Amino acid sequence: MPLLLHYVKYRLLEHTADICIEAYGKDINEIFENSAYALFDRIADVGTVRKKGAETITLKARSQESLLVDYLSELIFISSTMRLLFCNFSVRVNGLELSSTVMGEKIDRRRHVLKDDVKAVTYHMLELNIERGYARFIIDV
Repeated sequence: MPLLLHYVKYRLLEHTADICIEAYGKDINEIFENSAYALFDRIADVGTVRKKGAETITLKARSQESLLVDYLSELIFISSTMRLLFCNFSVRVNGLELSSTVMGEKIDRRRHVLKDDVKAVTYHMLELNIERGYARFIIDV
């Protein structure tokens, strides 16, 4: 893994219609954390979100790739139904099970800079490479 990736949480890759994200990490937990961070950095300016409350998420899946999609999808669902933005993500993956605590606050349009209206995470071009320290996924906007 190039040295630069130790300092960069994610980068955007070119895609015709949607947003392609490549998130990095030293292990699967950090890859999931930085994937969630990247997702919410596309939804809003994460720097404007405070850690006022916490939500706990537990999931099981058939594969680690599905676990990533399910995790990000659950975050989108919680965010849209509870009108929350998240800025801090703590993830523990054990095989095909995930437990996560995310922190954030209610959306305040006077203070938060909202960006993209993210609808879903897709399986199209999904790649999770733990050995090389990255996940690549597309979000539907």
